[in-house]
Amino acid sequence: ATIQPVQVLDASGLGQDSDIVQGVVWAAEHGADVILMSFSNPGFSQALQDAVSYAWGKGAVVVAATGNDGVSTPTYPAGDADVMGVAGTDQSDSPWSQSNTGADTFLAAPATSVPADATDGSETSITGTSASAAMVAGAAALLFAKDTNATNAIVDGRLARNADAVGTTDQTGNGRLNVARA
Repeated sequence: ATIQPVQVLDASGLGQDSDIVQGVVWAAEHGADVILMSFSNPGFSQALQDAVSYAWGKGAVVVAATGNDGVSTPTYPAGDADVMGVAGTDQSDSPWSQSNTGADTFLAAPATSVPADATDGSETSITGTSASAAMVAGAAALLFAKDTNATNAIVDGRLARNADAVGTTDQTGNGRLNVARA
């Protein structure tokens, strides 16, 4: 897999829809198979939906975090059409209490105490649906690498069909990620 880092938010995690739209379109035009948006926003943007639809049309799997507010109202881009909204599970493989859930949830993945590299090169851990979404995006990239003929719809379907039943559909969508089975 080739990673194309496209920064659309500033150092504090804030940004404009126009920057996000531009980043999604750039990634799609430069051959991204997977686009990860590890952030959420309560407001819908038609321009972002259009960019996501464009990326999907170019063959990209689009993944977004549902957010960490413990609410069931949709967030975006997770709630946009053609996006895999990712909620979180906890250390006991149950829905994580702080994960947003609801109609925008397509899949879930671990969200608590996830090992990660710190900026200084040491190891740390992070908690949140951003980590969950990153796992799903990585799984999608692995599926593309394993089957170069797979389309974005095939990858989405394989991840959904092979997820483990955890929580309710409202909490985890199709279930918790099981990349080995997918």
